[in-house]
Amino acid sequence: MYHKHLILTTMKTVKTIITAFMLLTFMANYANDNKVITSSNGEVTIINENELVQVSILNTNNATYTLAVYSEGGELLYKEKLGNAASLVKTFDFKTSEVGTYKFLLKSGEGEITSYKVKTGSRS
Repeated sequence: MYHKHLILTTMKTVKTIITAFMLLTFMANYANDNKVITSSNGEVTIINENELVQVSILNTNNATYTLAVYSEGGELLYKEKLGNAASLVKTFDFKTSEVGTYKFLLKSGEGEITSYKVKTGSRS
């Protein structure tokens, strides 16, 4: 009976460690200050280098995309319909912007919405 209890306790500990690791991974990616962010399907790439943020979309199904950028406080800073070309690219200069986490929201013509958080800016 003691052996069964030990196995259950060990399994709970492993489960707790895995859950904590997943939570930490999620939190680390939440305010992403990585240099390159890639969507799970590989169609969207965001490059953040020297306060320049480039959003690239490999538009394999020629959907029409709209891109919006929001400040950390939720203020809409930019919104544009990018069109439906096979390759869409937009670059933003954050060199004179406040340091913060900016939200890049992409909406396809089919209504699919994806959101990316990018930490950038140089002005405190």
